[in-house]
Amino acid sequence: MIETLSVIFVCLLLIYLLLLWLGFWLRHESRFDKPADAAIVMGSFPMKALPRVQKAAQLYHQGLVRKLILSGKPLNGTLTEAQWMYQEATKLGVPKVDLILEECATNSKENMLYARPIIEKHNFKSVIIIQQEFSQVRGFLTAKKQFADLSLRLINQPASAEPYWNRWTWMFHRIGWRYTWTTVSRLFKYRLKGDI
Repeated sequence: MIETLSVIFVCLLLIYLLLLWLGFWLRHESRFDKPADAAIVMGSFPMKALPRVQKAAQLYHQGLVRKLILSGKPLNGTLTEAQWMYQEATKLGVPKVDLILEECATNSKENMLYARPIIEKHNFKSVIIIQQEFSQVRGFLTAKKQFADLSLRLINQPASAEPYWNRWTWMFHRIGWRYTWTTVSRLFKYRLKGDI
């Protein structure tokens, strides 16, 4: 009986450690000490986009990024995701002159494709990728693939997904599983399409 319980405990511990590793891998974050030229803030609906804008504004006010590229498609009949993030960024004190809008992207690959002319026009040499914690690695790998031919330093800075997702505890919540599964399945899909 004790042997069986020990085996079950070890198996559960190994499963937890594997899931924990996955959470840490998905939420990759770069350390950097020099300010980046720009940050690409990847659009989404407001609940997911707000933490991204907050993270971008925080980095801006800390002097760690000079310009914010707000990227995202039409949100509803009147605004694009980029315009909505623009409004939020100005409320957070980011000067309008340091905000650049890209209003066509409908997915991660397009975020990068449509940001590319902006990066080239301004001769940016370093770019921060801002995405939710659980999908940060997808945004980074997409940027790495799409900007492979540019001399560009890419920096990962995930935005908080609390209370919906946390790298330590996502496996204990149904929504954590949903976000993680969606991200992992999209990683496979993007890889098969050649987007990452």
